[in-house]
Amino acid sequence: MKNKSLLSSLLILVLLFSSSFVHALSLNFIKRGFKSCTETCGDQSICSLENDSAFRWCLKNCTYKMDVKGLCETVLPFKLRPVLPYETYSGAYNTNQVSIFALENLDRRFVEQTTDRRRVVGTAKLILLVRAQLLKGVDIQKLSAPERENLADKLFIEYFKGVPSIIDAYKKTGVIPDDKLAYLFKEVKNEILLKVR
Repeated sequence: MKNKSLLSSLLILVLLFSSSFVHALSLNFIKRGFKSCTETCGDQSICSLENDSAFRWCLKNCTYKMDVKGLCETVLPFKLRPVLPYETYSGAYNTNQVSIFALENLDRRFVEQTTDRRRVVGTAKLILLVRAQLLKGVDIQKLSAPERENLADKLFIEYFKGVPSIIDAYKKTGVIPDDKLAYLFKEVKNEILLKVR
């Protein structure tokens, strides 16, 4: 009789455990919109930039089940992928060029090697736009070219609002001192990298 009671208790525990496991699995499946991780993310077709939305979906929803980054590493290394979703916009503030690799190379040497001073300011504005989308939820990828340009200028001026001399110099010449640009790159790229790694 004692063995039967023990066996019954064990059977009940196994049933409870398995039903809660199945329940958790079904909740994940429902949360993923009834998409199967293995079917959606199981091959390297998700790795191309043209399928960036599928790659990001897999990264968000299926990394508990499979190594999505590892699957794509030989096709397109994660460090070379755009930080923001891939976009077809081809204007001056296209975000596809901002990757982890590109951010890691934004430093004082980059500032000094860029002979076109306005171009280096443009790069600073671009990473401020990327930061606005990643950290503040501003969907810059839905903005038109003039809207992106206006927002980039606004963010740049806001960044230096505590230093009126820099803003005055920028408004007169369109450039700022190298050390200030290097500091902006260091601070903003670190914020972005913390978010995406």
